[in-house]
Amino acid sequence: MWHSAVLHLFKCFGQSASRGPLLVSKVFEDSPQALYYFVYFKNLRDKHFLHDENSFSQVRTVVAIHNPGIEPSLELLHRLERMPTIGRTPIHYLTRVLRHTLEWIERNFVKRRENILKNAIRFEEEIRQQGFRL
Repeated sequence: MWHSAVLHLFKCFGQSASRGPLLVSKVFEDSPQALYYFVYFKNLRDKHFLHDENSFSQVRTVVAIHNPGIEPSLELLHRLERMPTIGRTPIHYLTRVLRHTLEWIERNFVKRRENILKNAIRFEEEIRQQGFRL
């Protein structure tokens, strides 16, 4: 879940054919601390989740062959995975970034909804003034 939460957060700020991105400069303009944590998680995502620049999360394949001197036979094939672990603090910081982003979206949704309603009312009045009925 941790991995997925970090990856999906940044999908909101990226380019997509289906939606416009959230702008980091707008979302975090009123909260330098939330921006700091945002950058921290973006760097974490870029280095460890997407581009995997460290060997800590690499997968190793181990093969055990029994009885040296006898025709080799495959005894065991196993994957060893080392994944970074997280404590409570990074989850708390990620929650703060998510909460801040969602609050910004909600505030801006309300503003845009109000503007759309005002424009729709103005458009309706203009149509009626031109003699059309809706």
